[in-house]
Amino acid sequence: MLQTETIQAGADDFKERYENELPFRKAAEEEINSLYKVIDEANLTKMDLETQIESLKEELGSLSRNYEEDVKVLHKQLAGCELEQVDVPIGTGLDDILETIRIQWERDVEKNRVEAGALLQAKQQAEVTHMSQTQEEKLAAALRVELHNTSCQVQSLQAETESLRALNVRDLGGEAGFGL
Repeated sequence: MLQTETIQAGADDFKERYENELPFRKAAEEEINSLYKVIDEANLTKMDLETQIESLKEELGSLSRNYEEDVKVLHKQLAGCELEQVDVPIGTGLDDILETIRIQWERDVEKNRVEAGALLQAKQQAEVTHMSQTQEEKLAAALRVELHNTSCQVQSLQAETESLRALNVRDLGGEAGFGL
């Protein structure tokens, strides 16, 4: 009789523990389910960031190709300029010679002014292209850092989920062992 009461008290004790632990188990399961949602969102964010990085790489490559093509065209334009022949007949007088030199000098000044303007414009365009490439490289680096941080967060959440599962299995295994 005493043994039956002891067994009954032990069974009541286990029943009470089970009822007390049941809300904790449900809370842990809800937490695990919410962590799965967080992991799914992180994976979607990661895929989106990877897509953005790829498109930025493609855009950067396209800008680099366009820049190089523009530089080649400018070099061809500058190399294609030939020295102009002076069409003014050279006279025998000093005034005629000075007039010829002045006309040639004015043509050269104007030609140099045009070439300097084209060169300045090419340099400004190259600087703008370089600045846009630098900004895109910074954005790509920031996206890589954000991707890395998100990956670390996903790994951390996965580790936490696994530890909660292990704890949950251990708790359930312990209760099953006592029930037998």
